[in-house]
Amino acid sequence: MKHFALTVVTALLADSLLSQTNWTVLAPAGPPAPTCGYAWDSARDSLVAFGGELFGSGQAGTREWNGTGWSLVGTANSPSARARPAMCFDEARGETVLFGGGTGFNNDTWTFDGTNWTQKAPGTSPPVRFGAAMAYDKARQVVVLFGGFVPSGQDTRDIWEWDGSNWTQKPPGANPPARRGAHRMAYDDARGEVVLVGGYSTPGQTTLNDTWSWDGTAWTQYGLLATSLCDQSLAYDSARQRIVMFGGLNIQGGVLTDLNTTFEWEDRKSVV
Repeated sequence: MKHFALTVVTALLADSLLSQTNWTVLAPAGPPAPTCGYAWDSARDSLVAFGGELFGSGQAGTREWNGTGWSLVGTANSPSARARPAMCFDEARGETVLFGGGTGFNNDTWTFDGTNWTQKAPGTSPPVRFGAAMAYDKARQVVVLFGGFVPSGQDTRDIWEWDGSNWTQKPPGANPPARRGAHRMAYDDARGEVVLVGGYSTPGQTTLNDTWSWDGTAWTQYGLLATSLCDQSLAYDSARQRIVMFGGLNIQGGVLTDLNTTFEWEDRKSVV
C-alpha cells in the first residue's frame, strides 16, 4: 500500500488560488516525492511537504511551495526518512505538526516553525502507524488524528487529539468509521467539524467511499460517494465555505485506477 502514488495538488487549493474556476497545469521543478506528508501553513502562505518514497527508499527532505515553485528547505534538525507521515498546520501554535509515517512504523511527533524541526516528547503518544490522517480543529484548538496502517495489517480506527504538548485518546463513540489508512480529513470551518473521506482497507484490499464528520465527541456518517478512493487531495475553501476534493486512487479486486474527478462537500453532501 505504501508504494501507491500520491497526487500532490493541494497547492492548487490554497487560499491564493481559490478564486479560480478551472484547474491550471503547473510543472515546477523539484517536487516532493510520492507519498510525502503535506500541510498548508496559513501563517506563512506556504505548503510544507516532508518525506515520501522513491524506488522503495524513504525520503527526508523538507520542501515548500510558495504558489509558483518548490524550494528545498535546509533544517538543522529533521524527522528521519519516511513515507506517509500525517501532517497538518496547528493554527493556535503557528506550527506544522508531523506524526508517524514509515518505511517502517513510527510514532514520533515533530513540529516545524518554518525554519527548523523540533521533536516533541509527549507523555502519551498514539501507537506506531503510517498513512493516518490529521486535521486542525479550529473551534477546539486541537489537532485531530484518525486511523492508519499498523504492523498487524488490520489497520486502526482510534482517534487522538494533540494540544501542543501531549496526545489524548478520545472515546470513539457508538459508531466510529471502519478501520483504514490513506484516507483524508479536513476541517469544515462553517460547521465546526472535521470531515473524513474514503481510505483503504488492508483486510478488504479495497478503497472506501464513505464520508464522516467528527465534532469532538461523536462521529456522524453521511451519504456515500459514487466511487471509492484513497490518496486523494482534500482542502477547505474558506471563501465558498465548502471542502474541495480531487483525484486519488480507486482500488477494486487488485485493479488500480487513477481518478481525476473534483468533488465539493457542501451542506453535508457531496457535489461533483
